[in-house]
Parts: sequence; C-alpha cells; structure tokens
Amino acid sequence: MVAADFGLRMSGLPALDLWNVLLPHKPPSFFHEDNQALIHVINTSRNPTMRYRHRTHRVSVSWLHEVFKRADVKLMYEESAKMAADIYMKDFTDKAKWEQVCGLINVLDPKLLSDKTYVRLYL
Repeated sequence: MVAADFGLRMSGLPALDLWNVLLPHKPPSFFHEDNQALIHVINTSRNPTMRYRHRTHRVSVSWLHEVFKRADVKLMYEESAKMAADIYMKDFTDKAKWEQVCGLINVLDPKLLSDKTYVRLYL
C-alpha cells in the first residue's frame, strides 16, 4: 500500500498530467497490482486492521480510493508470475522460473538473441 501511494503521488499522476498535455487522445494510466487484498481495500476504501497507516506512513486509503475512482486511472489485477519485481523479493530454486523472471527484466543469454527462431512466451 505504501509503494502504491508513493508510485501514484511521485510518478503516476504527474506523468498522467504530462501525457494529457502531450498526447491528443488522453490515455489512461494502468496500475497493475498482484495483491488481491490491497485491491479489495482500495475498491472498498476500508481497512480497519491497518488504521495506523496514515499516522506511520502518511498513506490514506481514502485518497487511494478516490484516485482509482477516476476514469483515467485503472487498477488491474496482475498475476504474480508476471511481475518483474519478484526477482528482487523472492527466492527461486527452480531453474525454469529463474529464467522466466530474468526474462521479465530483460536479462537474457546473448546467444538467444541471435537465434531468430527463439521466442519466449510469458503465460
């Protein structure tokens, strides 16, 4: 929740204002989140178990709820397997999963780049 608030305040909304000035079609901002509990809290604007968030982190659930009610900001659920940040937060013991998360941050074997038939799907 703290990261969502920080990302929206510092990058998301200022970038959206810039895009609305520069681009004629005024594209929406898509916010991908893999935490279903956070999505529920944002959609309902209620989080009684973490009432202290505003005092300790200056994060307002009501503000997040209001931002995501806007037509130009979309909150979307994303599978955790497709989140690039997982490589920095999780432990991987399976080689295939490790290669998949490396691909999410574009860390690939250079030999694969010269192979024209190489296609990696992240499903």
